[in-house]
Amino acid sequence: MRPLLFEEPLNTNVFGRSDEYFWGDAILVAPITEAGQKEKEVYFPDTANWYDFYCSKKYKHGTTEKINVLEDQIPVFMRAGSFLPIVNLVQNTHDYSTQNIELHYYFDEETPKSEGHLYNDDGETPEAYEKGRYELMHFSSAVADRKITIDISNEKGEKMMELDRNFALIIHNITDKPEQVLIGGKKTKSKWDKKCNSLTIFFKFERKNSKTITVQLTK
Repeated sequence: MRPLLFEEPLNTNVFGRSDEYFWGDAILVAPITEAGQKEKEVYFPDTANWYDFYCSKKYKHGTTEKINVLEDQIPVFMRAGSFLPIVNLVQNTHDYSTQNIELHYYFDEETPKSEGHLYNDDGETPEAYEKGRYELMHFSSAVADRKITIDISNEKGEKMMELDRNFALIIHNITDKPEQVLIGGKKTKSKWDKKCNSLTIFFKFERKNSKTITVQLTK
């Protein structure tokens, strides 16, 4: 958890603000602390644009807005350009698996480049990284000329078991159906959600391979 002043150390208006916080670098949380609260005033730091975690609505950097509160959702917002990998819910670490990954990417035309990572190890070995029982997935994006390019690669320790994975790449803030979607230069199927302005692309990530996904937006 990080306070807002870590993000904007020269902004005296956030020095005493404790009703919002960062979870890591990319996630902004505005918890509900009063029973029956119907709206929440949220300040969006000036370092980036922000997107509603649940349905992609954009909030401009450096603004303050009142957000309607829903009974089953905590107000959560994602930094523009960030990657958020999600795996299936489990009840214990023994069942944890990265074989099926939802990778969320928060596209923003004002963020030409970004990157993210996913660390994984065998879940059992002490000092797994030092002993080569780990892997590190790298995600990067480049935005230019209404085209989004996303690269996914994998760095693996010498003793880490290799694993094929099923990916659902969800790109947020896609306001129109793209002209085309390519994986490795070949056309692929995708699903555009008009209501939430998101694009979902399904693909398999084979061991020892990398993937380049290209989305050409409408002109």
